[in-house]
Amino acid sequence: MSERYKKEQVCSASHSFVRIKHLLKKLSNDDLIHVMAIVLILAIFTPFCLVLLRMILSLFFSSANLGAFGDFIGGIVNPIFGFLSLIAILVTLILQNQELQATRKEITASARAQKEQVESWKKQLEMATNKEKRDTTFQVLQRWTSPHMRECRTNAWDHLHSNVKDFRIGKGKKIYLSYYSDEGATFSTRQENKIADGFLEVCQFISDLHKMTKSDVLDDKLMFVLFYNSLYPWFQITNKRRFEQGIRSDYDNNVEEWYRIWVMGFKSWWDENYDRLKVKVGDDAHDLPNS
Repeated sequence: MSERYKKEQVCSASHSFVRIKHLLKKLSNDDLIHVMAIVLILAIFTPFCLVLLRMILSLFFSSANLGAFGDFIGGIVNPIFGFLSLIAILVTLILQNQELQATRKEITASARAQKEQVESWKKQLEMATNKEKRDTTFQVLQRWTSPHMRECRTNAWDHLHSNVKDFRIGKGKKIYLSYYSDEGATFSTRQENKIADGFLEVCQFISDLHKMTKSDVLDDKLMFVLFYNSLYPWFQITNKRRFEQGIRSDYDNNVEEWYRIWVMGFKSWWDENYDRLKVKVGDDAHDLPNS
């Protein structure tokens, strides 16, 4: 019976502890502080009250009787102080837990705010970058549509597009033309210089545009819309240029390498990215010729 009684007492104390803990959790921080204040006041003033009570009782009772009374009071007060200590520990733990939860919420809110701020900065940076790319693209368009470039394009296109089979450009910008028919045509040195100047100016523009595209400083979508119809047909002409074989200088080799990489290589870029850019453009792409 004694073992069973002890187990029942332990279970009862455990249930009481859990109920007290849940009750304290329902209290606000101010209420918990009030409980702590009451426990502290009782812990401080109870000993003084007991000493005062002993002094008063010593006037009416003998020392032997006071000893028994002290044992009686101690048997009552000690459990009370133990209970108050338990309450104080529970209140302290609950306050610490609430403080940790509040701190955790603040950290989570701060992290969320920082994440939102970073996303906002990314969007602002992306908008600024896109605006800079669009501005650069329009500046390139101004160069392509300038009066000087229009004249160069017209001079080269009119003579090289229709009847010319292939051509090469020699020293002094002298252009050597080969025609589909035997009729041919004769040009003055001034006309040949205009054809060569116009063609080389267009090639330089294509090379610069290719380099800017590789450097990702242009808006690909906008460039696709603005330049495709007016620029892509030029690759029909650039394909006609031929280079002399045999013994050549380093300058001739460098020119040919530049031409194949940056002029003719741009056509490959258009062909590779046509489907991707057409999807980005959407409805604007139906007017564009298929490559």
